[in-house]
Amino acid sequence: MGRILYLTSQSITLFYAGRRDASVAGRFTLDETGYLQLRETLVGQDTSPISILVDLIEEEFREEILPHTYGRDRTRLLNRHAGKLFRSTPFRHSRIVGRLKDGRRDSRVLFSALTNRDNVEPLLDLLNELRIPLAGIYSLPL
Repeated sequence: MGRILYLTSQSITLFYAGRRDASVAGRFTLDETGYLQLRETLVGQDTSPISILVDLIEEEFREEILPHTYGRDRTRLLNRHAGKLFRSTPFRHSRIVGRLKDGRRDSRVLFSALTNRDNVEPLLDLLNELRIPLAGIYSLPL
């Protein structure tokens, strides 16, 4: 059974997810009291990786046209371009969503980022403190 922390601008909800369903284990506010309650809930549980599902207004999306590349060149190009678009956050992602049909057949790339680090970092600090591995940070719209 997996664990998911669903982060919104108002609260954090802890879910236990099975193959066919998910159940709520607790809902916590985004203040000191809420983080203490979440800490108490997570202490002593298994140390299996936990996923963070983010649904925040501070998420930004941009579609760009870039030259089509392969392998390490593609990775470097996408990382460099994402860094230029979203300089203030390490929480960024890129995905190739298609190619142009004419000309050089360049790639259409969707870039996204969580532009406000203050929403995610306290949660990551808590997980690090409890030594709970992070499976990943996932965007609800994506």
